[in-house]
Formats: sequence, structure tokens, C-alpha cells
Amino acid sequence: MEARDKLDRIAAGYQDAFIMLTSLRLGVFDALAGGTRAPADLAAELGLDVRALDTVLHALAAIGILVKDGEGFRLDPDCGPLLASGSPDTMASIYRHHDRLSRRWLRLEETLRTGRPAPREGAGRTPAEHRDYICGMENISRGSSRDAAAAIDFSGARRLLDVGGGPGTAALVFAAANPALHCVVFDLPETTAIARG
Repeated sequence: MEARDKLDRIAAGYQDAFIMLTSLRLGVFDALAGGTRAPADLAAELGLDVRALDTVLHALAAIGILVKDGEGFRLDPDCGPLLASGSPDTMASIYRHHDRLSRRWLRLEETLRTGRPAPREGAGRTPAEHRDYICGMENISRGSSRDAAAAIDFSGARRLLDVGGGPGTAALVFAAANPALHCVVFDLPETTAIARG
């Protein structure tokens, strides 16, 4: 039965992913960042159908992302900081990037038949998509940059060049841990603009 449970979990895994990622894309988690909200209030604010949203909110509570609080819902205290865009611990950008990637994964059969990657929708990556990707790199490298800064002895170094440094996460963390270290991030102009922001 262990194999069956594993396969059932894998086969239905897309359901939880799409519920979470769609809710993120539509602003549900940011709207809940302030506390408990009733489905009707959320639906009115976000321009969504109240009955459909209520169903999704219950599903989010069932999978542990939200907590049902009376007639309303609030973010689970462990998940909330990872899902709310304004949180210092947010992972929202990388999750939005995964949301966009999921549309290409739906074309895996085409890739297997042709040997070519699924084409992007539109003419290329939009500025919003690029921002989510770059900020997503910050989301996933925040912890490892802190670990690296704690493990590497920079006492003899005065300059650091971070080639392909993306959002500048490592450079910022290293410089904060080593005030005498002057860091330079080298990347594409549209990426360094995000790092500066």
C-alpha cells in the first residue's frame, strides 16, 4: 500500500499546487496578511466570485496554508511569512515563477514528441516575469548566503566581485557580515536595476 499511497500523492499533487499558486497570483495571501478576513470581503476586494473563493479558501485550510477562524480565514502563522509579498522571509517571487513555469510543464508531451522545449507564451520574458525570476533567486539564496557568510573567512579580503550576482543577495549578506568588504555585482542591466531597487 506504500507504493499506492506514494503514487496517489504524486498523481494528485498538481491540485494543491494549482490551488496555492492561483491564490498567490490573484493576491489572496497578500490580502490575508493583515489578519482574518471573511470570504465575501476578500471576494469583493479581489474581484472574485464569492462562492468559488470560499471553496478555495476551505481547500487552502484543508492543506494547512490557511486557518479557518470563525466565519473567516487567516494565514497559517508558519506559511504566512513565506507567502506574503511584504514579509522579509517571503518566497512569493519564486512561487510566482513556478506558477508561470507550470504552464510550460503542461506541454511536456509535446517536448517529448518533438525534442524541443515548450515555447514561452508571448514574445519572451516580460519585465514582471524577469522581476519574479530575479527576486525568486533572492528568495531561495537568502539562507545559503547567510550560511556561506558565516562559513567563509573574509578577514583578509577587501574586494569581492560577484559575476552573475542577480539580485545581489550574496554580496549584500557578505558585506553586512564584513563591513570592510567592498562588493560589486556584475550582471545584465535589467537585473542590476532590480538589485538596486
